[in-house]
Amino acid sequence: MRIASNEVVETENSLDWGNLRFIHPSERNPLIARFLVIVISISSLVCAPTYTEPIEGSDENNQSQEYETASAPELNSIPLDRLKQAKEALAKGDPNDFGLRFELGKALRDAGKHKEALEQFLGCFDEGSKHGSSQVGFRTSDLLSKISKLGVRYPPARKALVDRRNATSSAIQELSPPSLSGHPSREYFENATKLVGDFSALNRHIPDDANTLSLFQQLVSNPDRYSVVLEDLANRNLKFFIQNGLHEEIADVADVLYMASYTMHMHKVVNRFDDIREELPLDNGDIERSKERIFLWYEVLLATKRTKDAKLVADELADLWNEPQTYYLLATAGLRSKKPTFANVSHILTAIEGEHRNSAYYETYVRLLRTLGETDRAIQIAESHIDDPQLLEAVKDTIATLLKELSL
Repeated sequence: MRIASNEVVETENSLDWGNLRFIHPSERNPLIARFLVIVISISSLVCAPTYTEPIEGSDENNQSQEYETASAPELNSIPLDRLKQAKEALAKGDPNDFGLRFELGKALRDAGKHKEALEQFLGCFDEGSKHGSSQVGFRTSDLLSKISKLGVRYPPARKALVDRRNATSSAIQELSPPSLSGHPSREYFENATKLVGDFSALNRHIPDDANTLSLFQQLVSNPDRYSVVLEDLANRNLKFFIQNGLHEEIADVADVLYMASYTMHMHKVVNRFDDIREELPLDNGDIERSKERIFLWYEVLLATKRTKDAKLVADELADLWNEPQTYYLLATAGLRSKKPTFANVSHILTAIEGEHRNSAYYETYVRLLRTLGETDRAIQIAESHIDDPQLLEAVKDTIATLLKELSL
């Protein structure tokens, strides 16, 4: 059985690679979409949002590195002609133009005019979502990053983020139930997911992820009213929630198998068309993060004893990326879940077969056996490899350390 065989959601609410978007329930069983739809979905949502290029003469990378910490030496003043250019460009253009206001904010910031810079940045954030989907991702990532860094030198900037986070949190809690039928309208759905997106992003940049966790734990007691919010919160904060042991809560509010299978399907689509892959604006960092999320969903399935679904995901992952690292990541996900299966032992053995000199693989193998109650076998395996002449000394050291642990 193959999962997510040809499912593609033809919707503005489809995924981006770094953070799989929550998809409207009415669109979770779509007709097979055209390849063009797939390319458009990936291109529009994976790529970094477009915005006005920096004004000539700026050195954004060097400035941002120097600007990140309060202990950094005071910035040299940006030439006044750059600030003048930014002001003139905004005066000649649309006063609400996102890119022009963002460039003016950077010029003001670099000139030490922090109050005026904050006004421009906040204007971009507060109004940016109204000016096209291409700016939505940018306003909750790079833009918030700029405001957060400004807050190191100018505390009102951080307060502005906290104020907006608190207002967004209140708006989420005041949401009425989706509908009497239990299925949210598109308008409700879009409003709820936008609020969750802003809330999660604001907390990441304040930073205050604990506040995100607190709201989730507060709302999870009322799943009927906050079903849309809870699933989107779990999706957007998946790794953080897992690190805090919320596997059961995630499985209760999110369609775990769907999320994993849909992400894998999108990877399969891109891999299938290698001849055009270079032409797509795909960010390798986002793609790697999306791969990581599949293993996180797999961990949730194991932790909640959904072993059949976990096997489906594992088999599909092996089909997608048949390499030692894939099997190693499956095995380590099993360890993290604290409820691994003997399938995870098979995974790590496959990884060792393909790359037998990796000490992490041997360590995972022995720890899996111990977790599964096979301590004697773990000791036997470790002892049988301690003198293997083909192994690197680092691997032997790892095995020796494990033997000491197992003997305690």
